Amino acid sequence: PPGCYMHRQASFIQGFITDQYPDLVAIEDYNYFPFPPIDPAYGTPALTAGDLFGMFNDTPAARSLLQWLAS
Repeated sequence: PPGCYMHRQASFIQGFITDQYPDLVAIEDYNYFPFPPIDPAYGTPALTAGDLFGMFNDTPAARSLLQWLAS
């Protein structure tokens, strides 16, 4: 088997790892890194799960944000 696996996961995965494998040592046995940018000029990417949105204040700015998120 490979010596290393990559798995894209949410930030809460560490809790699952420590619960399932309590003998593993963070950074030594497992680690993480941010998704690399296509071009450093665009900054560090942020991965999100945009499957549910809510608007608490019906303002033009809020509508604009929801429109952008849905695009």
